[in-house]
Amino acid sequence: MGHFVFRSPVALDIMSNLLGLATLCATVMFCTSMNKLSSAFSLHQSADSWLTTRLLVIILWVIPLGLLYLLGLGALVTGQSFHWDIGVFIIPAFVVLIIPLVHLFVSTSRMRSEAELLERK
Repeated sequence: MGHFVFRSPVALDIMSNLLGLATLCATVMFCTSMNKLSSAFSLHQSADSWLTTRLLVIILWVIPLGLLYLLGLGALVTGQSFHWDIGVFIIPAFVVLIIPLVHLFVSTSRMRSEAELLERK
């Protein structure tokens, strides 16, 4: 859309922000579901790991990104512009935002290993 002369429709921008918020909620629900699944099969280490992953997702993704989505939605609804220059903080922000993703993969690997160990017994 940026290559064309016209701006994207406001309704499309609003839907995009709502989709972002829904994605954040779905990620939290996924971590919660994996925690409950681990608990149901007595994979206690995995259950604790999924709780940590969910906490990281909430603190490092949902709160800051959700706030940005909400601010963007507010700007779209009121017709104002919302610009935020992250500037020199882009690298530290990227490192912080990657932590939950790495822990998600760690939790998945931990759950697989623990399930395989349980299966051998």
